[in-house]
Amino acid sequence: EDPLRDEVPAAIQKCYTAGIDVRMVTGDNLETAVAIASRCGILRAEHFTGDFYNTRTRKLKPFRAMTGDEFRNHVSVLKEQTDMVTGKVTQERVIVQSEFDKVWPYLRVMARCDPADKKVLADGLNKSLICENAAEVKRFKEEEGIIIFPDRQVVAMTGDGTNDAPALKRADVGFAMGISGTPTAKDAADIILLDDNFASIVTAAKWG
Repeated sequence: EDPLRDEVPAAIQKCYTAGIDVRMVTGDNLETAVAIASRCGILRAEHFTGDFYNTRTRKLKPFRAMTGDEFRNHVSVLKEQTDMVTGKVTQERVIVQSEFDKVWPYLRVMARCDPADKKVLADGLNKSLICENAAEVKRFKEEEGIIIFPDRQVVAMTGDGTNDAPALKRADVGFAMGISGTPTAKDAADIILLDDNFASIVTAAKWG
């Protein structure tokens, strides 16, 4: 399990206070991702049943954490595409927005995902219109304690690899890592974090 920088939990709490929701999207396995997310405040007591501090007996509520495969199976379907010239048949995953909207308000952690999942997440969040459904917004707040603001989701995405470039471009604001980031990721990003520190995102948000 990677060490957690001391300043990260406080930075995440500042994001929540400012109305910025933080989700973890990682290639790590689910168990490791849940452990780190619990330590830094992305996963909190309300996302579990049972004693939050008893890691052996607590259980995650549905959709709070899932693997990339589970996410894809929930929010997309496979459709066949036929090349009109060659006749070759290929399969492509297509987002079903209505199914995506059943998952994303709950989602805190996505593990074992590939870079394409990050782009799907950014795309689906941008296109979600849950905010226009007053009854649904009210239900999420009263029954789940989930606040959905009355406007579309504005998405910021972090990344450091070449394969992250499509997601960084698709997000409203793309953050690339200045130290570990590849040139392709940096070119695709809107903002480069010179110190590779999540806490710097709070500073960037403060200055707009």
